Amino acid sequence: MQQTRSTLPGLLLALVAVFAWGLSYIATEWLYTHDLGPFAVLTFRTFLAYAVLLILSHKQFLADELIDEAKFALLGVACIPFYHGLENLALQETNAGTVATIMASAPLFTAFVVIALHHSFRLHWMTKLGIVTVATGMCLIWFDNHVIQQLPAAGFYLALGAALAWACYSALLKSVHKYGAVFMARKTFGWGLIAVMPFYLMEDAAPVEALTDPVSAALLVFLAVGPTTLCTLLWQRAAREAGAQQIRNLLFLIPVIAMIAGLVILDESVTFIGVMGAAMILCGVWCSDLGMKRVNAVLAGADAELLREEGEAVKAGDVIGRLDTRALEIERRRAEAQAEGLDAQWRLAEEGFRKEEISSAKAELDAVESNLALARKTEDRQLKLWKANATTAQNVDNARWSRIVLEKQAASARAVYELKVAGLRPDEVRQTKAALDAGRAAVDSLTYQIETAAVLVSPVNGVVRTRMAEPGDMASAARTVYQISIMDPKWVRAYVSETQLKYVQEGAEALVTTDTTEPLKARVGHISSEAEFTPKTVATQDLRTVLVYEVRLNVEDPGNRLRLGQPMTVDFAP
Repeated sequence: MQQTRSTLPGLLLALVAVFAWGLSYIATEWLYTHDLGPFAVLTFRTFLAYAVLLILSHKQFLADELIDEAKFALLGVACIPFYHGLENLALQETNAGTVATIMASAPLFTAFVVIALHHSFRLHWMTKLGIVTVATGMCLIWFDNHVIQQLPAAGFYLALGAALAWACYSALLKSVHKYGAVFMARKTFGWGLIAVMPFYLMEDAAPVEALTDPVSAALLVFLAVGPTTLCTLLWQRAAREAGAQQIRNLLFLIPVIAMIAGLVILDESVTFIGVMGAAMILCGVWCSDLGMKRVNAVLAGADAELLREEGEAVKAGDVIGRLDTRALEIERRRAEAQAEGLDAQWRLAEEGFRKEEISSAKAELDAVESNLALARKTEDRQLKLWKANATTAQNVDNARWSRIVLEKQAASARAVYELKVAGLRPDEVRQTKAALDAGRAAVDSLTYQIETAAVLVSPVNGVVRTRMAEPGDMASAARTVYQISIMDPKWVRAYVSETQLKYVQEGAEALVTTDTTEPLKARVGHISSEAEFTPKTVATQDLRTVLVYEVRLNVEDPGNRLRLGQPMTVDFAP
């Protein structure tokens, strides 16, 4: 009872958000009947929503980085003129239930975009089934709209384009997840408002009566405050209260609400074919989502993929898993930076120093030698004065010390100048080149680990016997992730004593039987050359007879009746 009370408020908040999102399609269509065009509705809705979000998030106006600001601009273009714009145009051509149903398939398109970006095209069989089901439902929706209800086919295609635009928007949204939800929405709507203005200006201006009508104004405020801003916050609160997985399936109610509301409020027609198509699309999205969830696991504390379950058949070369490579990618970027620095050092060593550097070293040497010459003259003067009792010994010591220091500086400057004139020795050049080769090899090693070693590939045709890794386990090169049993060729292991070896030869025929199968033909493939557990000394012949030899037999099992670890009886031909 305590768990029910804790999740019930979240579920109620999610239902409120879903109900408002479903009614948003009806509100948009109703505005069309009052001389408001699609982009007029979208522009006023976006403007009001941006004003509300500006009040809620006014402390920070710009993004932290210029690249993030550019991403928000792309998000605004994808969200407002493309996603919402195409959706509004679709609502002008077809009914709300159709548009809402097609938009329900947007998560599937989003998954395809993410898969394409990550070059991971391996799909679970449930995902494949979901794709086929969604495609069938789409065909039924198209037939219902274009043939049965004789609605313009453009509405179907515009809604499909809106779903694709939403997929691109959702995939790009992950790149700015570090910002708050309100700030992200405000930036998206701000750039989207700028992007949609040209479309609004090209559209016929909305009459003043339409904007001043109380019902129209109320619906515009509802669209801006409810589905656009408030429902997003309610959904986030619901996810915290009840959990994201608990409320996720409630999104399937949106097309149902839109279809029922369109039937009751707008007197839209609903046919059996349309309902079947909508049901197949929703079922297909749900099925494909389950398939994608099954391939997600956690290895080494980060997301990875385990693409095979126990008992599934695999072929040689099939990708059965992927490890997380984010840490390796960071290390590769560091190694690439080091390699660039080593490349610059090698080029400097090979080409030698520039004339400007040699001239600078020569000028520094000349300056030090001039100071040295002056110091020597000063020291001579102080010695003569000291002999004439005209100066102190301290002055003589200071002059001597200045001369010694300048001599050392001159020697160092001369060495630097001569080094720049002569360039590096061949050994030093080779050492620099060797360091560069080592740096490039480190980059290549990390690239191999990321692109090849991190992908788990089945080496043989077989069946997954055991999945050794579970969520939260650590993965390493020495850790087994899958155990795969070879199915072709299938072999059994038998043991014979030394006295039975005369009846067993490589290539000899045999029969393999179990308690549940008919005899299967087999052929001896390998005989161990040594007895197992051979003692260091054998005293008698009787002791020698207890030693056994391992025999492997290749079995013909076209019906795949034998199972791994199954006890069997082997009869060798006399």
